[in-house]
Amino acid sequence: MRTAFQTPGGILRCTDSAGTDLPFCVIPLEQSCDTKVFDLITEEWIPVRPAAQYEILIDTDAMPIGAIFTLRLHSDLHYQYGASDENALCTLVSDSVFSLSLGAFDPNDAEKDRQAIPFYQNGTRVGLREPAQYDTAAFRGYLLTALPDWSGFTVQLLDRSIPQIRFRLAWIFHSANPEIEAETDDFDDVVTLITLY
Repeated sequence: MRTAFQTPGGILRCTDSAGTDLPFCVIPLEQSCDTKVFDLITEEWIPVRPAAQYEILIDTDAMPIGAIFTLRLHSDLHYQYGASDENALCTLVSDSVFSLSLGAFDPNDAEKDRQAIPFYQNGTRVGLREPAQYDTAAFRGYLLTALPDWSGFTVQLLDRSIPQIRFRLAWIFHSANPEIEAETDDFDDVVTLITLY
């Protein structure tokens, strides 16, 4: 267990609503996700493996129901939305040297979609937006919310149905992949895919 973890995209910390550090577990993963990008010049798929992959686990057994905590990366870098998929959401930070993504499992993704409000533009539905407040009666485990600056997530513990909250962290150093560096900017796509569950 640790209270901080150094990454190329900042120091990962978990804190409660009072700012107190909370312990979390960092588990290195084997190169379990082999993602490929398509090289348009050679017209072939090139495998790209991340420099590092980790699973971040936070035990909830000692936390009171209703507890709110934040897992985020601390640095002066600019973070952004990475991608989302069924029950998954991830953030992204990238510069000329690396791309890094922090992903989270959202057990209530389907219920959030059911509660989403349709968004219209010129009479045409163009998407969905979050309600002002979710009705959490049908939620389980925890309420996951991305931070406004996309540097991480806040989590509110709703019940004890999920004993550990899981995140995925991965990064790629661009210079370690010179064969595709000049041909593609898909490093961001690769690292966000790896952090989606």
